[in-house]
Amino acid sequence: MFSLKNKSVSTPPYCDKFLEDICHSELVSESNQYHPTSILPVRGGRTIPKNYRCGFTLAEVLITLVIIGVIAAITVPTLITKYRNQMFESQFKKSISIISQIILKTRMDLNVNKLGQYCSLYNGTYYYNQTECSNGIYKQIITLSKQKNNISRRNETIKTYNNKSSLINPDAAYASIFYVNPLVDGSFLGFNVNNGVLFFSVDLNGYKKPNRLGYDIFIFSVNNDNDAIAGFFNQKPTNISDEIANNASTYEYGLLSGLPCNLESTRESNGIGCAYFALKNTCPYDETKRYFECLH
Repeated sequence: MFSLKNKSVSTPPYCDKFLEDICHSELVSESNQYHPTSILPVRGGRTIPKNYRCGFTLAEVLITLVIIGVIAAITVPTLITKYRNQMFESQFKKSISIISQIILKTRMDLNVNKLGQYCSLYNGTYYYNQTECSNGIYKQIITLSKQKNNISRRNETIKTYNNKSSLINPDAAYASIFYVNPLVDGSFLGFNVNNGVLFFSVDLNGYKKPNRLGYDIFIFSVNNDNDAIAGFFNQKPTNISDEIANNASTYEYGLLSGLPCNLESTRESNGIGCAYFALKNTCPYDETKRYFECLH
């Protein structure tokens, strides 16, 4: 409430301090003129109308919007990536549980102690138990699948861990990645036996992107000694440089090329070895972080 020459004028409560700061010197000055249509005195020929309200200028509003936009541009992608990685981690744990149940139930149906060993028994020409093993595993998968037949992904692009190359070999040890069964939860599951090892692969979100090794696509080996789910060929990735791998002998290159999980390698198999780190929940290049924390 201000008093103008014995006239009381009410002002909005949220403007009192603002008006007080502006008008204080003029309210106490005898030289001020009172304008009958104003709630404030005249100064420099300018009056402030009765319906005056506090507010922001257009420039202030635009500056505020720009600041909000910059903050959103910085934080929103980070939040989206964090949410995606949390979804990957949750589905990864679920997929491991599914594979474990398939191994256990198939082992019981076939009445064997070690499924990995049973399925990979090889005489140099063929696998002794290939038919029984395949049928037994497929029987369990079909109970979780959306369709009876598997699908081929040979024409799809499977990117490497660092997104610098693509996995182009659909045969041999990688076959379980390219021939899969869509499950009811939206993920893909595949399996095959190669080089004396039973492999399982998963695509955590099925048809959705990024279709990238070490992100949503993983390949596992079943340990022949105890049926434990392990990394590719039950080995720890060496993460050697491309130069060393390229200078290795054919045999050595075959062993080395399938294991990388790093940010630099341009090999088409980079990411095959990521299952090892994901199972241990350790970032391949920063041991202070969990595996899915360090996905970009």
